[in-house]
Amino acid sequence: MKYCRRLNIAFAVLVELFLFENCRSANIAVIGGGTGGSAVAYFLHEQSNGKHSVDVFEKTNRIGGRVRSKPFEQNFYEIGASIIHSKNEYATKFAKQFGLKEKSAIDPGTFAITNGPEFVFVESKCSLITYLRLLRILKLDVIKIPMFVNKMLTDFSWIYFLQKENKTFNQLDEFLAALNIEFPSLIEQNLVDYLEKEVGIRDETVKQFVQAITLVNYGQSTGDLHAFVGAVAVAGSGGSLWSVDGGNQRIAENLVRASKANVMFENIVTKISLLKNGSYKVETKRDSKPLVYDAIVLATPLLNNEIQFIDFPADVENYINSIQELKYHRTVATLVAGRLNQNFTKNIADDIITCDPTSFFYSCSKLSPVNPYPSSHDVHKVFSREPLTKQQLSTLFEEIKEVDVTDWMAYPHYNSLKQLKMLPKFKMHSGLFHVNAIEWAASAIEMSIIGAKNAALLVENYIHNKNHK
Repeated sequence: MKYCRRLNIAFAVLVELFLFENCRSANIAVIGGGTGGSAVAYFLHEQSNGKHSVDVFEKTNRIGGRVRSKPFEQNFYEIGASIIHSKNEYATKFAKQFGLKEKSAIDPGTFAITNGPEFVFVESKCSLITYLRLLRILKLDVIKIPMFVNKMLTDFSWIYFLQKENKTFNQLDEFLAALNIEFPSLIEQNLVDYLEKEVGIRDETVKQFVQAITLVNYGQSTGDLHAFVGAVAVAGSGGSLWSVDGGNQRIAENLVRASKANVMFENIVTKISLLKNGSYKVETKRDSKPLVYDAIVLATPLLNNEIQFIDFPADVENYINSIQELKYHRTVATLVAGRLNQNFTKNIADDIITCDPTSFFYSCSKLSPVNPYPSSHDVHKVFSREPLTKQQLSTLFEEIKEVDVTDWMAYPHYNSLKQLKMLPKFKMHSGLFHVNAIEWAASAIEMSIIGAKNAALLVENYIHNKNHK
């Protein structure tokens, strides 16, 4: 029996090699030049040995999308997607492949958690004292949480094996179930119920420590966001965290460069039409003549009907209308050059995060620039749900030299997806695929790359099947 199993595995490998080695060239459009779109272009180039012609439509003048660093105080600072976990295999692989230097994403210094009236936890510069403080407050949860995180990371890491085997997924619940049969249920319940009822974490721990993590990562409370993204946030708070020297957007920049794709900057796609022969017509604001493609990969959120889909079957139109019910979460990131208000911080920590969802800010953290050039002032990044008033800024800072505000829809608003008529799909139609379906499970650089790999595999299967009919 064991020899039969080996023969079956060998046969499966030969089939996959035949599929990708014998793929025919195709014209493919990628809509969006963020991490997901750049990774799709890279994987398509890699899988086809450069046979495909790939156009990347990017509405801005830069690659990276929501992953970007911003000029401030004669330097550059990360605004979105500022950390990468050591278990993120794709990001780690690409950083090494492109010769990008890793730097710690955690600035030296201490942090404290406030509930508004008081500080509920203060980190010590001595790791032993910090652990003893955690043990006193968290009790057995200090053991349960790491066990929970390790289980999540182990289950999730199965995706790397599946994608090496060229396994594809058509929609979100199918993807989650392949990692753990219980994962699809996590996007249908809130985090507080899951942690307290299923994992056995105490309510005090969830409402203080876990909620501080979810507020700083996704701007939502444990009772508001679904359990899967909350688990990802908790898992991301531990382990070794790093970022790319020079900015995390350099991963996307190198991916699209290595893909040899034709990038069309400041080119906004307005219409995608399904032609009678199964091809796709793309129209943009800039180009007077439409372009025709064999397949389309959407690597951008489907929001506010920004793209019109023409002559598609009713099921595609119904799906697009259903997805419009989903909303993105407003996040305000304020960079402040100045000195913290010691009356507020009590001079007990460098970074302050809150576990109070009604607070006017979620976190106030000291930043290091993406390039280590000297700065004349300390720079902090404050996350909040709305732009900060002068009075709120003066509560946090006693001296302010410069302020810069970024107000944007940073990631999905993670309510339970239980009431959604149709779950997010990677395959919207034959030849039409959507990378960003994955971010309704969780939004992170690695998630975008995983979604991109799935989309690229779906495209390759589609092109292969189309050519062999």
